[in-house]
Amino acid sequence: MTTDPLTRSTSAAHRSRRWAAAAACVALLGGCGGGGEGPAVAGVSLPAPTPAAAAGTAPAAAEDRPYPARVRLPRLGIDAVLQPLHLGKQKELVPPEYGMAGWYEAGPEPGEIGRAVVAGHVDSRTGPDVFAALGKARPGDRIHVLLRDRSTVTFVVQKVEIHPRNRFPTSRVYGTDGKHADLRLITCTGRYDRARGGYQDNVVVFARMAPGKA
Repeated sequence: MTTDPLTRSTSAAHRSRRWAAAAACVALLGGCGGGGEGPAVAGVSLPAPTPAAAAGTAPAAAEDRPYPARVRLPRLGIDAVLQPLHLGKQKELVPPEYGMAGWYEAGPEPGEIGRAVVAGHVDSRTGPDVFAALGKARPGDRIHVLLRDRSTVTFVVQKVEIHPRNRFPTSRVYGTDGKHADLRLITCTGRYDRARGGYQDNVVVFARMAPGKA
């Protein structure tokens, strides 16, 4: 697999391996915050999909799509480069680098049938990060995912929810009805508790692909 986060060719066989890997995941919270001294460091708190949820994320038909390269939510001034996200040693979803957002590569790509998951930090030691304004999203907002071939997939926000990190709505984030191309944007929010691993809540933005934007 190429290490360049903005170039990739995805074959049907490779995609099948991705779904198989996703189906083997177990639910486990990832860290939400970093250690060390100084201001609080925010991350994302995302469980990997349960086997049941992941099994439902495969697209109805495997099809190659250009690599997702950037996510934008113009009303909130969000504009972030995307990098692929993977599972860590403890089967947690490893968050993206600060200053970037990331999409869960073992799940659908934005624009495919299923629920593409994109995560980003709310802040860092140096100040607000790429998803600092995500909690202000509202129904009707447009989210644009720019692809490597310079095309764009557009989603419309349906709802915005806040969930405690220990009651993350895994099936509603990773599962699918097998009919729609959906997007989930996630970051941290709420109270920061260093002793308990960082922020204790997540913002989850639920969006669906706009008609004619496949």
